[in-house]
Amino acid sequence: MPDSVTARLDRIEASTERTANNLEILTHQIGVLAEGITDMKASTSEGFADIRASLKELNRNAERQERNIERQEQNINRLVGIVETLINQSVQ
Repeated sequence: MPDSVTARLDRIEASTERTANNLEILTHQIGVLAEGITDMKASTSEGFADIRASLKELNRNAERQERNIERQEQNINRLVGIVETLINQSVQ
């Protein structure tokens, strides 16, 4: 085989090896990327679950506070009634 053909085949072989190496690197990087996306998806789902749980807890706390406010209002109204009664008794 002539030297020019041999040299050309050597260059083609070297180019093919570089392409194969690059392809192997890209395949590995795609695997790492896919793994990262899977982890991120799981983390995001977990994060949203935590947010939902926190919102439910906040709603429960708000409902408790609302009930406490209603009881406090009732107690204040009773106390105002008692004070008014005492004032009226002392004036008479």
